[in-house]
Formats: sequence, structure tokens, C-alpha cells
Amino acid sequence: MKIPHLKFISILLLSMAGNVYAGLISSNFDTNAEDWLVSGDSTSGVPTYINSGGNLGGYIEAEDTVAGGVWYFDAPVKFLGNMTGAYNQALQYDLKQTGIGDQFTARDVILNGAGIELKYYGSSHPLPLGSWVSYSVLLDESAGWLNGAAAASQADILTVLGSLDRLRIRGEFITGSDTGRLDSVSISTVPIPGAVWLFGSALVGFMGFSGKKS
Repeated sequence: MKIPHLKFISILLLSMAGNVYAGLISSNFDTNAEDWLVSGDSTSGVPTYINSGGNLGGYIEAEDTVAGGVWYFDAPVKFLGNMTGAYNQALQYDLKQTGIGDQFTARDVILNGAGIELKYYGSSHPLPLGSWVSYSVLLDESAGWLNGAAAASQADILTVLGSLDRLRIRGEFITGSDTGRLDSVSISTVPIPGAVWLFGSALVGFMGFSGKKS
């Protein structure tokens, strides 16, 4: 059974996908909290917006309730969805904390998508105290992402990025009361012509198969 015009529709959709992937997604908190939320052991599900004192302009912050667990900054919808174009690019952000005692290790960045959770453990906390510290985390298998206890594969990362429904950045680093601050979050996204070519080739093969009687 033939499917009319499938080749044309395929090419059109692939061209559109390339355009969607290209760009820079960012939150600089120049005027508001930009729909970021807070989850976990925090005093509120909504961060406090501060209009000055950030690494550049404003920033957001949240406080620990000291009730157990770890709290995170949760990214808004503009960082979610089909983020395949962010593969091999960097998630960048700035953090500041209010104390240096009782630092602990936990997942620094969490990505959820397609039923998979990927976690990243960084090598440093936002120190020295009182300073904004910049981070850059590659969104590929070389960065040390984990899927459960195993190293995340390229397929794992592409699957999660293709249907990203949660991006969390740790805001708490102290065992005890503290305030965490976040600024200058960004992800670059680029077209991925190699992957688009492979997908297009698969569709061409499918069309050839579909031309046979069934």
C-alpha cells in the first residue's frame, strides 16, 4: 500500500525540526522569576525574586526548611520538551550559597524524560562564600551522567532530551539552614544534521517498503 506524498511531508517536517532546534534558551532574571519553581526541602514552591545583586542583574533564591531531603530549582517549560538539539551542548548556570559548613554531596542536576532519570554529580560546591560560581555541564555521555548506577549512554541522553519533562538544579549544599541562589541559566541548541539525515534515510527505506502490496 502506497502512502501518497509521504516523501514531501517527511522532508518538510525534518526541515521544520532543524529550525526548532537552533537557538539559545536562557533565564537571566532581569525582571522576574521567569516561572522557575522550587521542589523538595524548601519553604515554598515558588522562589523569591531579587532584582539586583545577581551575577548580572536579578536572581532567584529559596530557603531550606531543614525538614530532610534536598531542594532544587525546577526549570520552566521553555527549557523542556524536544531538546534533542541540546545534545553535546552545555547547560550553564551560576550559584551562590549562604554558608560553608557541613557541605554534602547530592545530585547536582537531574533530567527526567521518557520514563528515564539522569543524574549528574558535580565536582565542586559554590565556594568561596559570597561569590557567584559559574557551572557548565555538557549534555552528552562524556560528562559523567548516570542512569541509575550505570554510566548514561548516548542513547539514554538523546532519549531523555527528546522528551524532557523536568530539569532540576540543586540549590542546597549545607546540612542545616541555608539559602541558595540561582542566576544566568542557559542551554544552547543547534541543528543536528547527522541525526536528521539518518531519520530521513529511515523514512526513505520505509517508503520503499510501503510501495509493495500488502
